[in-house]
Amino acid sequence: MLLGEGGADEMYGSEEEDTIFGGFGSDVAYSGKGKDLTFGGKQNDWISGDEDSDTLFGDRGGDTILGDIDRSDAASGEGDGDWLFGGEGADFIGGGEGPDTLRAGKGRDLAFAGKDNDWIWGDLDSDTLLGGDGDDSIFGGTNNSEAPDWLGTDLLYGGLGNDLLNGQENEDTLIGGKGNDRAYGGKGDDRMFGQLNSDTLYGGEGVDTILGDSGNAEDAESAGEGDVIFGNDGGDIIGGGSGSDTVQAGKQDDRVWGGKGPDEIWGELDSDTLTGDSGNDTLYGGMQNPLAVDASGRDLLLGNSGFDLLYGQEADDSLSGGEDGDTLYGGKDSDFIHGDGGDDLILGDNGNDTLCGDDGSDTIFGDNRGIDVAVGDAGQKDCINGGKGDDLIYGNEGQDVLNGDAGNDTLIGGKDNDLVLGGEGDDLLFGDLGDDSLFGGIGSDRFVLGAGGGTDTVINFEVGQDKFVLTGGLNFQQLLLSQTAGGTLLQVAATGEVLAKVVGVNGAIGVGDFGF
Repeated sequence: MLLGEGGADEMYGSEEEDTIFGGFGSDVAYSGKGKDLTFGGKQNDWISGDEDSDTLFGDRGGDTILGDIDRSDAASGEGDGDWLFGGEGADFIGGGEGPDTLRAGKGRDLAFAGKDNDWIWGDLDSDTLLGGDGDDSIFGGTNNSEAPDWLGTDLLYGGLGNDLLNGQENEDTLIGGKGNDRAYGGKGDDRMFGQLNSDTLYGGEGVDTILGDSGNAEDAESAGEGDVIFGNDGGDIIGGGSGSDTVQAGKQDDRVWGGKGPDEIWGELDSDTLTGDSGNDTLYGGMQNPLAVDASGRDLLLGNSGFDLLYGQEADDSLSGGEDGDTLYGGKDSDFIHGDGGDDLILGDNGNDTLCGDDGSDTIFGDNRGIDVAVGDAGQKDCINGGKGDDLIYGNEGQDVLNGDAGNDTLIGGKDNDLVLGGEGDDLLFGDLGDDSLFGGIGSDRFVLGAGGGTDTVINFEVGQDKFVLTGGLNFQQLLLSQTAGGTLLQVAATGEVLAKVVGVNGAIGVGDFGF
């Protein structure tokens, strides 16, 4: 046993199992070989465990504690695991070689685990904890649930290896480093960076900022490596970074960027903003669990570049496909959907939706794409705008407004009384069921009429330019054309059924105005 005195002592253990007490001064203690127990005592001590498995306590003061490194910083350990306790004060603790356990104690400590698979506890106050080589487990606070670290804002860095990081209480910064890491932010508003390789990141409570990589454009080494990120509670900011990421944003109003690669993003509860960024992404505004419903979450989903798949799910959502050919499902309630660039497939699904194909040759369904299946309530009203390109538009259920806009469009009103506008280009307009209003617009348009489909009102028919197309085996000889004050009635002669009211055209319609 070695006992220091009141001054600054320098003590050397033997090759046996020693017990060393530093005393009251700023001491230097070399434990030497053997399984030693060393206490620094008061003041700022320098303690080295040297070889074998040692237990080192800094006690009070700002101590430097090294598990198996001497003062020249040359590694002298043989891979044995040390127990290092910082105690009170701002300590520097180095584990060195071997599987070490580091307890930083009170004060603003710096702890470096070194090689092998180490355990680090920051304990109380704001600590910097570095994992180094090996698969390390790093905790910002204490392992005592009755004495948590309520004030410490810690920095945890995993380094090399597949590490476990847990910020626990307060606002911590967690950096995974290389390897496939798992990180838990815990309570407080945390900042989390997975960095390289495939990481799993849990934000926990609080408003967290979570990035799958380092948050800069130079993470080329991590390309193709997918992270799994859970926002959990709080309105989080989440970036997937490079690779194929899976994100579940959790509760509150979250903002999520998928980054590069094909990502899968779930907004889950509340009103989220989800951006796919680069790659072919899949975005869901609501819950992954089919038994859980995000009834009030009004989400914004942005596909950006790539061939994306967007699902609004519940509530009134806004979806924008971005570049390339995307597939967009509005889901329940009244959604606002933009296809943007590319040849998009857009389905409003249930609700009174506003659907805009924008650029490209788009296919748009106001409700479900299965037009023979009753999907929504008859009162649902969609507003559909094809935009540029040659679009295919189905109003389906409800009293819809369909606008082909530019391009040679095909517009099918579906059930109920629809307003169908061809816009520019040579369009095909089919009101389908219900008493529809068909407006051809500019170009050579075709108006589809058939028995049993209701009485349509045809506006802006140009004799000699536009055509009527008859379905169900009807031909011109089976029709009765009669003049009215406002135009011409087209009827089935045998039954008297009125197929259409042609506004503004009197006596000029003949067999040449019917075709295919």
